[in-house]
Formats: sequence, structure tokens, C-alpha cells
Amino acid sequence: MEKNRLNTPLVSVIMPILSPNLGFLRETLESLQAQTLTDWELVVMEESTGTHPTAAGLFAEPAYQQDKRIRYFFNEERTTYREQVIRAFEAIRSDLVARLDCDDVASPERLEKQYCFLQENPQVDVVGAFIDVIDEKSELIGRREYPTSHDAMIAAMKLYNPIAHPVTMFRKESVERSGGYQHPLLDDYDLWCRMAKAGHRFASLPESLLRYRLHGSSLKSSKTKETLRATIAIKREYWRGELGLRGWFRIGLERILLLLPTSLILWLFQRMTLKNR
Repeated sequence: MEKNRLNTPLVSVIMPILSPNLGFLRETLESLQAQTLTDWELVVMEESTGTHPTAAGLFAEPAYQQDKRIRYFFNEERTTYREQVIRAFEAIRSDLVARLDCDDVASPERLEKQYCFLQENPQVDVVGAFIDVIDEKSELIGRREYPTSHDAMIAAMKLYNPIAHPVTMFRKESVERSGGYQHPLLDDYDLWCRMAKAGHRFASLPESLLRYRLHGSSLKSSKTKETLRATIAIKREYWRGELGLRGWFRIGLERILLLLPTSLILWLFQRMTLKNR
């Protein structure tokens, strides 16, 4: 695609990292460098459990150090995931922001398709997509499909988070106007609900634009019960008067899940949400 003549990237990509798997991270970076939309910047915010960054050596390699679109930052002080995202958000230069995790793989046309969609639909503030779920060996586990229209996404939001955060692109101004990232654990679900209540518009592309990796050491498979408790609390906070019988029944089931072992919760969640297994 044509370069932006104003020397501001068309899209800013945010990637917070903490003790990443360098093999997965390399695959993620390669998928970003292979994008058909080439006018992007990547803002990486790394924090470490010690004093030395895990990924600094990787980003010092010529393939990444010489790519001026990649901006790498290391913070020696351990804060929180939310604060990492906020710092990255403050460093970006584009009005359009994409999220990407350090163990996922973006399809080559991901940024271009979402950028073009937002350009053609100025009323939409957040656009997501389907995701293909892979394991540690990059083998396909299944696919997660989400509602694609605004009305369907809002209806689903009262039951669960209908937007996969790592495959979103959104307007920076709209997120800032809604108060930005605030929740200490489910910052994205809390943000989407807040934006929905404020009248912002959502959409999702009906195709997979990301290979979303599940592995034992990832945040996606840890803190399962904390995440479930936070999900219930967010639904009660934003949708209490609109949940209906279906919504309250789902909350009841989620409370029952909290009594089960974490491994069983994860197994049930995958069985219920993955297609084409």
C-alpha cells in the first residue's frame, strides 16, 4: 500500500511483553514484517521479572534493529500488564491502533483489511475478526468465530466478550474518550463494555486474520478463575438491568465452573468455543 506522506504510520501496533518465548516472538515479528500494509509502527513494551530484558538480544538482530518501524522499550520496574499497554498507548503516533500479542501470528492481509474497513466505515470505532487457535507446535486446534454486526456484538457482550483483543484495530481517539484501559485484569472486556454504553460502534470481519496461540506458560491459560470472576463482575456492573434470563443463567453456570479444577474449566471452554476441531 502507498506510504503515508505525513511521516506518521497508518497503523500503530501495540505489543506488551513479559518473559516471552523468543521462538514464538520471532514468528510474530516475521508475520508483522510480511504484512501487505507496510506503513506501520510496532511499539514493544517489555518488562522483566529481573533486571535484564529477555527480548533485547532478539531486537538487536539486524532484521529487527534495522527495521525503523520497530520501536523497542524496556522497563526495569515491574508494573502490570495494563500499565504496559498504557505506556505503549502513550508512545504511538497513529490514530489507528492494532493489538498483537508476542506469541500470535498475524495473517499477511490482517492490517490492510482492518485499516481499509475503518477507512470505509468511519462510524465504526472498533473492528475485530475471527481467529484460528494453534498450539505450541503451531498446529491448528480450531477456530473461534464471533458476531460480526454491531447489534449482534452488543447482544453477545452481555453474555461474554465477543471481541478477541489480539486481533482488534480501533480508533485511538474513541478509546481515549471512553477512559482508556482501566481494569487490572480484563482491560479489554471492561473497555468494550464502557465504549458500548457510551454509544461507540463495533464490527468484526467474518474471516480469520490471526493464529492465536494457546500454551501452558501464556497468560491466556493462567489466572483462569480470576478471569472468570472478573467477567462476572464486569457483566453485573455494565449490564445488570439488561441480562435477562439467559444472562443470569450463564452467570449461574460460570459460578459453578469456579468450583471445578482449572484444567477442567479450560477444557470445557475450548470444547464450547472452538469450531472445526
